[in-house]
Amino acid sequence: MIVETKLSRWTIDKNTSLPIQYITAYDLNCETFFEFKIEVKESLIPNAGFGAFLTFLGGRKLSKESKRKAKEWLQNIDICIPETMNSIHAILPDGERGVAVTLSGEKLHHELFTDIYLPLTRMPLEAMMPNGEDVNVRLAGSSLHMDECATSGNGIGILGRFQESDFVADDDIMFCSYFHGCGLIDIGRYGPFVKADRKTELQFEFKDFLFGGEPSTWMYTVDENLCDSVQSIDITDNLTGEPHTQARSHIPMYVNEIGHNLSLQPSILSFEVDDRTIHYFLHICDPIRKDETIELLVDYNEEYEHIRERKGYGKANIVDGLKDDANQAARYARRSTSRKSIENFVLFMSFHEINELMKFLRITFVEPIVGSISEYVSLRHLGKQTSSSPPWRQWVARIRLSWLSILIEKRLQHLSSVSSFGKETENFHYVQETLQIMKWDTFFEVAGFASTLCIEGTMTLADRLLLEISEEILQEASCKILNPFDDAMWCPLSIALLQNCLKCIAASHFCENKNCLKAKTVMMRTLLQLASDASKTIRDICGQFHSTHAQALRSSLGLLSFHPPYGGMASVVVEDMNNSNNLLDMEKLIYGETKIDIDWYIVQQVIAVVHGLCLTYLKDFSIHNDLYSLSKICSELKMPESIVIKLLITRDPPAPVLRYKNREVKNEIIGSGNVQCKINKIQHKTNDAICRSVNRCQIKVSSHHQKKYLPRIKEKTVNLISCGPDTSLPIGWIVKRFKRMVGKSKGSSDSYWYSPKTRKKFRSKRRVQQFLKVLKENKNFNEDDAMKALGPFR
Repeated sequence: MIVETKLSRWTIDKNTSLPIQYITAYDLNCETFFEFKIEVKESLIPNAGFGAFLTFLGGRKLSKESKRKAKEWLQNIDICIPETMNSIHAILPDGERGVAVTLSGEKLHHELFTDIYLPLTRMPLEAMMPNGEDVNVRLAGSSLHMDECATSGNGIGILGRFQESDFVADDDIMFCSYFHGCGLIDIGRYGPFVKADRKTELQFEFKDFLFGGEPSTWMYTVDENLCDSVQSIDITDNLTGEPHTQARSHIPMYVNEIGHNLSLQPSILSFEVDDRTIHYFLHICDPIRKDETIELLVDYNEEYEHIRERKGYGKANIVDGLKDDANQAARYARRSTSRKSIENFVLFMSFHEINELMKFLRITFVEPIVGSISEYVSLRHLGKQTSSSPPWRQWVARIRLSWLSILIEKRLQHLSSVSSFGKETENFHYVQETLQIMKWDTFFEVAGFASTLCIEGTMTLADRLLLEISEEILQEASCKILNPFDDAMWCPLSIALLQNCLKCIAASHFCENKNCLKAKTVMMRTLLQLASDASKTIRDICGQFHSTHAQALRSSLGLLSFHPPYGGMASVVVEDMNNSNNLLDMEKLIYGETKIDIDWYIVQQVIAVVHGLCLTYLKDFSIHNDLYSLSKICSELKMPESIVIKLLITRDPPAPVLRYKNREVKNEIIGSGNVQCKINKIQHKTNDAICRSVNRCQIKVSSHHQKKYLPRIKEKTVNLISCGPDTSLPIGWIVKRFKRMVGKSKGSSDSYWYSPKTRKKFRSKRRVQQFLKVLKENKNFNEDDAMKALGPFR
């Protein structure tokens, strides 16, 4: 349907600062106007925030007298040649103006009106830019043809020959997209709005990481490439990670999606009207009457599933019990995935790629964010009143820029050790200078007001900084502390111990001399004292329980309990009697004679945590052996070192770890009936073209657990030796290399390539090139279509 621009308008509500849009659509066949109002208010979907609501204001039909006059007039009009006589100004999809274009082709207007000039083209026109690039544009304006005044007026309706007074209101008119003469109605653009909204996939991945995954909630990819890379359209602000002002002033960004709620029906269809721009179209299936209001909803299909899982309404959340980001363990697992993805990117970067990345980061994020925060801190130190603190996501981005600078610096050191890339060049100095600006080694400058400055609800700046530093520490200790916060692996007492230790280590970043010997010594004493207090609590609980077996101790036993991944009775670890399962339900324990395994708890739930954190904290300290060792913590907790070593190596965990969706478990035998279950690279099947992978840790399960919790174990035939981007292919392609472990070809390696969007697997580079050729020759194909056209591998 045609939107009558002269009767349509949008405005901003002065009270709420939210957009309101009035749309009048014209039905050419029935010569009827349909009027709508779209406003933004609280969504009917729980926890969805704002939503877009459409109200049908009614319809108006052309009067009989006006129809008669129009029919007489149409019989006497002249034919207009579809060739522009005056200069044309084109408006590009991202809003840029003033570009001269040349038009060519037939039926530039709608095929039903080739003999009559219409001042607005119904379809995008193919235009050639001065540099030879093809774009789609729409033409609008007045006096584009010499004889326009003879054939069209300045009114409304077909050829602008009517006035509002020619249309009569009819309260019985209903609207449905499937009624004769009706159809889809364009309610506006979702994006892009400005040139900065267009980013390469790699650029967007780094921005998404800096702002904690918020930009990916609003992003989509398009068919058009940018700098020979997949193009991401990002409508969020580069300083906050939230939708920018231009996006907030348009209705489409407020339209919520239906997810997997079968009771909801989509009323919006999103289309890529060219290779770059997404528009939302009104699609009403059930007729609506005058003054009826509905909430507009859209279905993003499977491409949005990873966002649904984060928010808690994905299929895995509903069916498998996957936790959302409100759960500490699930939130950490997802953020760890994001950090690991960034680490993989940096690990395989060349100096040229690092240089280009640093240019983008410095102009877009580093200078604005560092400058904003530095100015705010300076004003606080001078005692001057400041209007407001920088947004909380900006503080998060500042910390993550510092973490990112350490990764890039390590990569540069490796590159300089294996090759010479001109350390004296201007580019190298630019990179080094940018890295120095990104670093933020100590929070001493904000220590004076961090604990009183609320930046996110009731969360203070100190809370947010401590949380970010804790995640960085856990990322470094990921190979020592397995699946932190997972209540199937760690009891509540152990999780509390981990949180307290992380808080102490993170708090040291607020000290001026956090790396001095004295500060390290105090920290070691604090961590050992926390370990001692936790082990004492374990001994006290077990001692009281063993002496009384009282049901009143149920709450105390909860500190030592584990919760199965799929629900069920909480369990505790008991002494292994008669080679039976040492994981026992609390109910059976309370009414039985079995004893709790004190040594196991102290070693696996206390020493394992503190030992891993201490080694990580002192990894760069030259005399760390004098400050901490396994012998010291054993002595502090009064545990024989030989028993501790034996339990750390051979003792089983209480239960299998929490299962996550789309993860492949690879098992290998390590001897003595124990099984080592290692999840190496985990791919989430989302719209992200970049491989998001995490390293899950090693779990040892004894033979009597194997039968209950794990499938039959087979000997491992291959071993993953590398995983990362293939720089010879477009960005997003991942290559994995495996080493054969058995057979006559033992020791040889195999390579497999994975496509960016759907992770199609290819066994040879030649097959990849054939696949890319099919995609290039058929621009309308997605990866599934290209795979079908390519046919089976021969």
